[in-house]
Amino acid sequence: MSKKLFLSMLLIVSSLSATTPTQENVAKLYVATFNRAPDTAGLNYWINSGLDLEGIAESFFDQDETKVLYPAATSNRDFVSSVYLNLFNRAPDTAGWDYWENELNSGVISKERFIEAVINGAQDGTISNDATTLTNKTIVGLRFANSGLNDTTQARDVMSGVSDNVATVANAESTILLSSGYKVKVERGDVFDANVTDANGSVAVQVSDTNNTYVFENEPVFPITAEGGWIDVDGDGNLTEADVPLDINLTSYSDNITPTTTYCADENETIRQEKLEELASETNTTVEDLLKVPSEATRNSIIVLNAVYEKLMEKKNLNSNAPIAIQAILDRYLEIDNNANLDENATSEEMAQEIEDDTIFILVGKGFIKKLGLDDIAELIGKKPKKIKDRDDDDSDHVDSDHDDDSDHVDSDHDDDSDHDDDLEDDHATAAVTATDTNTTTTAGTI
Repeated sequence: MSKKLFLSMLLIVSSLSATTPTQENVAKLYVATFNRAPDTAGLNYWINSGLDLEGIAESFFDQDETKVLYPAATSNRDFVSSVYLNLFNRAPDTAGWDYWENELNSGVISKERFIEAVINGAQDGTISNDATTLTNKTIVGLRFANSGLNDTTQARDVMSGVSDNVATVANAESTILLSSGYKVKVERGDVFDANVTDANGSVAVQVSDTNNTYVFENEPVFPITAEGGWIDVDGDGNLTEADVPLDINLTSYSDNITPTTTYCADENETIRQEKLEELASETNTTVEDLLKVPSEATRNSIIVLNAVYEKLMEKKNLNSNAPIAIQAILDRYLEIDNNANLDENATSEEMAQEIEDDTIFILVGKGFIKKLGLDDIAELIGKKPKKIKDRDDDDSDHVDSDHDDDSDHVDSDHDDDSDHDDDLEDDHATAAVTATDTNTTTTAGTI
């Protein structure tokens, strides 16, 4: 180790003066120390603790989580390796590894100062993109913490796949959205590819092509509305000529959007409740059951929903603005009830499928709705919005191909390690420090 390198490293360490904590730099400490995203409560606590960044880094080593991750028997060499893997998904170069191990063993530098130095020294190079990897992990960490999540297992899992590839950030953000977002279901049968919005115009994203759950990033402002898309009549999850378009707008003041919630929708909560209670009383069911999606409801509520759907489609085809009379719904309910021949042991999903099939058949026969044609299917496919899970699936292929390329790249670099090692000490010796009045930014060569 050259004297120049030693002095450069000492300069890095000694320049780490008191730093004001921010969400970003504390999130990096979480990544380096715990290999996870910061939880909301923890990040807020440390930001408001009154400690400077150096004090927070030191206090991390008093935490039970740290003691579990790094037991007393953990060698400094293993500790250095863990921090590099946490931050950059790689082991340190041999020279840097030896250097930091010796500095820790000799007591020249503390573990928390070591972490800060490595964070500040992150930069992209020919072998690894350390700065980009750390930036991506910080983005994901802050997204997790700012989504109100506190499960440390989730915090570790969401960080596990993040690399220098921007696609891994999108994957992690999708996972966070599924954990923290506000979920609603749209069902008449399952409704896919609908435009689901709240009263303020916020848009919910569908989970996947075969999942009728839509997720708002934040709690929506009611009412929420679903329009467009298509109804999966045969329940196979595929867009085919057996299916029909969603030709009416569905509205709800609850977490489920169905024909029943549409019929009862009114900005006046008292009116909504009165409609639900009257329907429940007349059909021997409950308000709670009427608000469920049909695949989770009881027989009577499923029949109510289909009676309401028929009346909504009839109203649309007659271009009527008149409110639907509850008696018309009840009359149709009795007709469906009398004609339904359901297995008493059938599940809600099986009952819903059978009754819905019959309802669609009747509406097609009346000309109130039409099955999808090939042109309709092509148009719907062309308008298909991106889904949360589809985003993951698409990107996973992209990430895999990138990793395949990276493996070749790393192998070729390792083949040339002898040349790289010759220059390694010079790379370390180019470490530079830029100081300002309040903060210090440290840039180091690959270590």
